Order: sequence, then structure tokens, then C-alpha cells
Amino acid sequence: MANSQHVLQLKKGPEGWNAWRREHPEIVPDLNALSLDLSEKQWGPTNGGPIELSGAELHNAQLIDATLTFANLYGADLSKANLSNARLNAANLCQANLQGTCFEHTDLEHVRLEGAHLHGADLSAALNLTSRQVQQAYGDETTALPATIELPDSWLPSANDESLAPPDATSHDIASPFPDSASSEELDVPPADTGEEEPETYPDGTSPLPDSHPNSAADEPPVDVQEETRAVYKGLVKAFESNPVPSEHGDDKTTNSIDEAYQSLTQQDNRPVFDGLGSDKPQPESKPPQRNGPLYKALSAYIAMCAILVGVGFWAHDLTKTSPSAQTMTETEQRADDTAWATADKTASKPALRTYLNRYPEGQHVAEAHQRIAALGAEEAKQRADDTAWTAAGKTAAKPALRTYLDRYPEGRHVDAARQRIAALEAEETKQRADDTAWAEAGKTATKPALRIYLDYQTEGRHVAKARQRIAALEAEETKQRADDTAWAEADKTATKPALRIYLDYQREGRHVAEARQRIAALEAEETKQRADDRAWAEAGKTATKPALRTYLDRQPEGRHVAEARQRIVALETEGAKLRADDTAAWGEADKTATKPALRIYLDHQPQGRHVAEARQRIAALEAEETKQRADDTAWADAGKTATKPALRTYLDRQPEGRHVAEARQRIAAFEATEAKLRADDTAAWGEADKTATKPALRIYLDHQPEGRHVAEARQRIAALEAEETKQRADDTAWAQAGKTATKPALRIYLDHQPQGRHVAEAHQRIAALEAEETKQRADDTAWAEAGKAATKPALRTYLDRHPEGRHVTAARQRIAALKAEEAKQRADNTAWAEADKAATKPALQSYLDQHPDGRHADEVRQRIAALGAAETKRRFDDAVWRKAKQLGTHAAYEAYLRAFPNGRHIVNARNAVQQLKNATGPEREKRRSAAKRFPPGPLGPTEPSSTPDRPFDPPAGNR
Repeated sequence: MANSQHVLQLKKGPEGWNAWRREHPEIVPDLNALSLDLSEKQWGPTNGGPIELSGAELHNAQLIDATLTFANLYGADLSKANLSNARLNAANLCQANLQGTCFEHTDLEHVRLEGAHLHGADLSAALNLTSRQVQQAYGDETTALPATIELPDSWLPSANDESLAPPDATSHDIASPFPDSASSEELDVPPADTGEEEPETYPDGTSPLPDSHPNSAADEPPVDVQEETRAVYKGLVKAFESNPVPSEHGDDKTTNSIDEAYQSLTQQDNRPVFDGLGSDKPQPESKPPQRNGPLYKALSAYIAMCAILVGVGFWAHDLTKTSPSAQTMTETEQRADDTAWATADKTASKPALRTYLNRYPEGQHVAEAHQRIAALGAEEAKQRADDTAWTAAGKTAAKPALRTYLDRYPEGRHVDAARQRIAALEAEETKQRADDTAWAEAGKTATKPALRIYLDYQTEGRHVAKARQRIAALEAEETKQRADDTAWAEADKTATKPALRIYLDYQREGRHVAEARQRIAALEAEETKQRADDRAWAEAGKTATKPALRTYLDRQPEGRHVAEARQRIVALETEGAKLRADDTAAWGEADKTATKPALRIYLDHQPQGRHVAEARQRIAALEAEETKQRADDTAWADAGKTATKPALRTYLDRQPEGRHVAEARQRIAAFEATEAKLRADDTAAWGEADKTATKPALRIYLDHQPEGRHVAEARQRIAALEAEETKQRADDTAWAQAGKTATKPALRIYLDHQPQGRHVAEAHQRIAALEAEETKQRADDTAWAEAGKAATKPALRTYLDRHPEGRHVTAARQRIAALKAEEAKQRADNTAWAEADKAATKPALQSYLDQHPDGRHADEVRQRIAALGAAETKRRFDDAVWRKAKQLGTHAAYEAYLRAFPNGRHIVNARNAVQQLKNATGPEREKRRSAAKRFPPGPLGPTEPSSTPDRPFDPPAGNR
């Protein structure tokens, strides 16, 4: 099971995890049997990655659909892990344990698999896997590969090549490239270059060391430099053993120099190479050297060439050391000529043929050798044309250029590479088409699920940002709609005008605004209709006659009282006939006496009779007369009760012919004299009350002048003042309620309920201020979003200048400070790099690494340090071989040095020595051969005579 603390750190995301790894580099993450949700397995650059998982234990981990693009999984244990549908583009799986791992539909584009163990792994359905990646890893017949990729030959069991066995093989010995049964005549030796170049420089001014750029060998297969160097060393020693030329001194300094050079090469090859993944400490020392670089390949090939040429040169000298006498030289030279031609004919290469021509310029096969060299030159010209075309195609790296190359050179050396590049370009086009197709599918519905599916399957697609923006817009719209639906549900519960008006106030752009307005209009129309219906029914009910009821039905055909009106009409029509007969008889009885009692009896029994009006008129006339008399008495009695002028005038107005008219006029005259005085008093009292026009003053007037002329006006004013006070109290209460929250909705409610309130102006001002603040905040948020998109100092400073009091000022200043710190760090890094680059020495470069282990130039510095070390080693090896050649002092030894080091530091001395030997006399050469017979060589140089001159090779201690 995984360590719970480690899993907790991993759930913090790539940034948190990488920071924890840098703080605790000594901890080996225990994530065995890891199982996380899909959202917790997104560790790509878009989620804060790439993630640092080098050396992690992920045995049996469930990483289905995980995003591990650019992840560092160097040396990680992923045995039996499930990586189905995972994205590992450009991830580093070097030296990883992938035994039994499932890669079903896993994207392995540009994944590094150097030294990875794929035994038992299922790669049959892996995506974007290439044969080159497979060849750089370890596997066997249990590894399931795609149908388009063949099992590499190096994965098949072989007894003669243990160097390609898996790292857990028990034997690390390697067979020598110079088997005892093979003669040096079978080797292909390149011709010596006789140009006078400066030491360690080609004629075109370039360095003989290979380019050490980190990407210069990105497509080269890995080379085991240590094993190859060891094999070259064994071949070199074996070549020295074949030369019996004695040394003038018995010391072994030259041999020791070669041994030291060999030791230096192997030690350099074993140096760990650190990745520098954001940590100031090196990664675990188990990380192997990058042996697939051009520097190591060139060095190993260079050493191998040196050893081969030295061996061949010494063999050439050995041909002459055993000649029995000068009399058989012609036959010996003939055999040597045939043997050399057979050797050249076996390889049929230009170097071999030129070697033959150099040794036998007048041999029997010279003409054929020249013909073959010309043919090979033509083939080389063809290959150069092929290389030129390939270089031209590689400049654009476009499919048309690559297809043009394939059409012109269908059998060229770069056909496989061209097809691989075309396949890679087509894969990229397919990927982009898939991305566009997925985006088109998502755009058909433009829903959140569709857009989220696009993001899940196209995490690095070209439309990711647009998809996220659309999702955010949809979520904002959903939130707005949910609020609108909630408000509408509240309004719909009661379906009253106040509830609907509140919805309109809060949701002015809601989806139900039109319906709310329609409902309010319908409610108002219904209320108007009902009021009209009630008024019409009330009018009809006053008389309750058929005409009145029929008028109601005509005006309100759908009114609420239609049924009742029709029932009443039917009842009235039924009773009509009977009532008419009874009415005639009753009217006859009443008409006989024509008294009020008789007429009233008629009205009581025939309230709907045809003579009701006449009966009432007669009664009215009788009563009018009685009333007139009673009224006159009553009026006079009333006038006498109060004895006021109005009462008396009323009597006169009502009873102009009454019995008390004269007395009334006398009394009025007396009152008018009194009123003149009262009016004067009333005018004075009203003037006092009108001055202040307050309730207390008006009430004093009423108390003192209850009959004054201005009593009504005083009461009206008091009522108006009280109404104003009530209105102001209601206005103050509403304003206090609005002031509690001081929000726009509360202020708008105040304005709706108090359109003429004392605080209307202040409410409008507050609403304007709130809207201005909202506008300011929106502008602030928009400016901050724009600044966040660029995330640059100018953008952030622009935000601060425009919004010095914005809500994001602190965050903007913090980001500016962080950017300044990063710029300062980069300037320091660039300054240190400029100083190191100017010196271009190992101490200066190492000083840069010590100061900036994570600097932008750290990788290049490490490569330069490695290149400088390789150059030093090459010089030591050159010096060691030169000293050995000087000890031997033979023409073959010097020629071997010249062939091995055509640009060597001692080339001038070697050529001078060769020329001196050519000018030497016959006795001098015979003297050297005799000396060689007396002192056969030891393992690495001449020694005293021994009974076992040819003991087996034993490499130096520490390299066996």
C-alpha cells in the first residue's frame, strides 16, 4: 500500500509535490498500488506540471487516464502498473522498471525509454510508439509490441553478445573485437592523411571533437561507451604485443600512460549525469550517463580506429621481420601482394584499397584497385547527393519536401528517417484534426458536459482556453437563471400583483419578465372588470326590476351575477299575471275613499301594482299638505329653540307663507345687530390663528369661535396638517427601513412606495452611488483580469495606475515583486553565465554550476565540462600512443600513429621520423630486426627474453 503521507502530498498537485521533493530529496516516494480520482491524476503543464516522480515506487499503481506529459519518471518502479489511456507525451522513463506494465492506448509520443525494462509489458495497443524507442530499451520475447514494430534482435538470446543482455545479467565480460583466430589483415584500415593541419584542428577550422550540443544526437541509438572502450583497449594492447621491436629502456612508463588514459576514459564514462530538476542536490547516483550522445560515440569510435590502425601498422612491420634471406624477397613480396589484395578484396572499401595501393604501388592488382576506388567514389558522390537532398529536405521538415526526397532517392540512406518524419507529421496532423473534430462536436451543443468532455480528452488542444471561457459563461448564466427561477417561484406562489412587482424589481432582465407583466396586466384587467360588474349589479339591485336586470345582462354578459339576474327575471315574469289581477281589485277599494290609510293598504298589498305610482302621488300630496303644516310648526319650533338668525332665515326660506313669518323677521333684525359685533371679533381671532397656521393656533380659534366664519377652513387646515404629519411619519419609517440595508433593491422599494417622500432625492443619490461603485468594481475586476492574462510588469503597473484603490492592488504589487525577483535572478544567472562563457574553463563553468545549479544554462555547462574532460582525455591518449610509437621507433609504428591521429599533436614529428626511417640504410634496418628477435615484447612493450613471450592479455586492475 502507498504511504498515506506521500499520497497526501501528491494530492496537492504538481507544484506542491515538486516543492516537497525539493525539500526532501532523500525520501523515496512510496506510491505502490496508488489509486486516485481522475481529477487528482492531472499532472501535465496545464495543471502546474510537469511532475517530478524520478525514483518513485509506483508498483501496481492505477494510473488510468492520467496526464503525465513531460513528467520525470527516471528510474521509477512502475512494474505491473496500469497506464491505460494515459498521456505520457515527452515523459522521461529512462531506466524505469516497466515489467508487466499495461500501456493500452497510452500516448508514448517522444517518450524516452533508454535503459527501461519492458519485460512482460503490454505495448500492443500503445499509441505513437516507434521502433527507435523500443531499441533503446531492454526487453525479451515476453514483451508485447504493436504489430508494426518487430522485436529487436538485441532482445533475442545470444551467447556471443552479452553486452546487450538486461542489466540484471550476472556476467559483464565482453568479447574482444580482436579474436585470436583473426589476423590484423582482415581489418579495414583507412589511409593516412598527409596534410599539414595544426594540432587538434580540421582544415576548415572546426574542432575534431564532435558537437556537444544536447540535441545533436537525439535520434541516435545508445552506445555502451565503457564496454566499447574496454574492447578497444584490449585490441590496442594485442596490437602492441605483435610488434617485437625492443625499447632502449626497460621501464614501462608508456604502457602506464596508455593505462592511465584508459582509466580516465572509463572513469569519465562512469560519472553520474544529474538532471537538475529544480533541486540544488544531485539525483540518485544510480542514474546512468547519457551514452547516446555524439561526444561519447565519436570518442569510442575514435579510440577504436586508433587501435585498429596501430595494430595493422605493426602487422605490416611484422611481415618483414621473418624474411629468411634477401634471395627470397621477390616471392615473399608476391605472396604479400596477393594476401594484401585478398584482404582489400574482402572488404572492398576505399580505405582498404588505398592501403593496398600505398603498400604495393606497383602490384599486380593496381589497375583493378583504381577502378574499384573510382566506382566507390561514384557511390560516395551518390551518397553525398543523397545527403545534400536530405539536408535540404530537413531544413523545412515539411511533408512535400520529405516526399520529394523519397521520390528522388527511393533507396537513399535516409529513407527510414524520412518516412518516420512523415509519419510523425501525419500523426501531428491527425492529432490536430482530432482536436478540431472534438471541438466541433463540443460546439454543436455548446453545453457544459460537451465542453468538459473536450477538456478531458484534449487537455493540450488549441481550443482549451476558449472551452474554459465558454464553461465559465455557461456557469454564470446558470447561476443567473437559478436566481431568476427562485425569484419567479416565490412570485408564482401567491401570484399577486405585489409579489409580481417585487420579481420585476429584482429581476429586470429575467426570463419571466414578460410573463410577470402579462399576469399583472391580466390581474388589473380582471380587477377592473370585476369592479364594473359589481357596480352594474348594484345598480340593477337598487330597483330589482326586469328592465334593470336586463340592462345588467346586456352590459355584463359574462359577469359574476348573470345567473342570479336571469333567475330574478323569470320570477318576475311568473308573478306578473297574478299581480295584475289583484292590483285592479285593490286599486278599486283604495280609490273609493282616497285616504292615506286606504292608499297605504293598496301599496302594502300591491307593491308592484300598476297604480303604485298614482297611489304614492296621492299619498304624497296628502302628506305634503300635512307635512307643510307640521313643517311650519316644526320649523318655527326649531327656530325658536335656537333663536338664531340662520334658524330664522331657514324658517323664512322654508315657510315663506307660514304663520310665523312676521315674528321671524323681527327677530332676524335683532340678530343682525348682534352679528356685526361678532364678525369683528371673529375676524380678529382668525387673523391671530392664520399668522402661524399651526394646529395649536387653529384649535384655539375653534375653541373661542365655534361659530366663526373660518371654522370649516380651520378644521380643513388641521386635517391637512395631521395628514401631512402622518405622511411624514410613514415616509420616515420607510426611509429607516431602506437605510437598514442601504441596498439598491431596498432604496427602489422606498421610491416605489414614497414617490413624493422627503428622502427621494437622497435615495436617488444613494442608488447612483451604489451603481457607480458597482461599475467601478466591474471595471476593476475587468482590468485585473486583463492584467492577469498578460502577467507582466507593464500590465500590472497599468492596473495599479488606473485603479490605485482597486481590490486587487495588494495582489498586483505582490506579483510585480515576484516578477522583479525572477528578473533579478535571471540577470544574475545571465551575468554568471557570461563570465563562465568568457573564461570557458572547467573551474569557471563549475563555479557557475555551484552558484546556479538550476540556471537556464546548467545543462549546457555540464555538457561543456564533459566536452573539456573528453578533450583532455583525448590529448592524454594521443600523447601515450605517441610515446609508445617513439619507443618502438619503427616505420610501421609511426605510420600507425599517423593513421590513428591524422590531426594529432605530434603529427609533424611522426612524419619526420617516417622520413628518417625511409632514408636509413639497409644495415640499420637489419640491426633493428635482429634486436627485435633478441627481445620479444611483453604484454604492453618490449621486455627481456622470456620463456613465455605471448602471455594472455590481462586488463589493468579495476577494469576486469
